[in-house]
Amino acid sequence: MKMVYSVLLALFCVSGLALRAQDAGRVQPSVAEVKKNVQDGTASLVDVREAKDFTAGHLQTSSNLPISEVRTKQFPADFSKARTTYLYCGCPEGKGAFEASKIMNGEGYHTIPLKSNYKELVSAGYEQAK
Repeated sequence: MKMVYSVLLALFCVSGLALRAQDAGRVQPSVAEVKKNVQDGTASLVDVREAKDFTAGHLQTSSNLPISEVRTKQFPADFSKARTTYLYCGCPEGKGAFEASKIMNGEGYHTIPLKSNYKELVSAGYEQAK
C-alpha cells in the first residue's frame, strides 16, 4: 500500500512540474513581442515593485501597481481588464510578478508575468525612464 501511495505521489509531483514548466513556457513572450504589443497599444507594462523602487528607476513605458496594493486588491478604476498586461518586478525569477498575476487573473484581469526582473529587462534593451 505504501508503494502505491509513493507511486501516486511521484506521478502527482511530476505532472505538477510538467504543467508548471508548460505554463512558464506559454506565458513567456519574447522581448520583441512585449515591446511591439506595448507600442501598438494592445498591451501595457506594469511594475509591481513598491513605489519607492519604481521612483528610483523603472522602464520607460511602464506604470506602477505595487504588489502590496495587488495583495489587498486595490486596483485603479481605469485599469483595463480587456487589455493584456505584462507584469515585472525586481525579484529573482519574477516571483512578485507571478504572485501579482495569480491574484489579478483571479479578479478577471488578463496578465502575463515576466520571469525577467527589472535589471534583466534593462539589460535586454528596455529603455529606462528618465
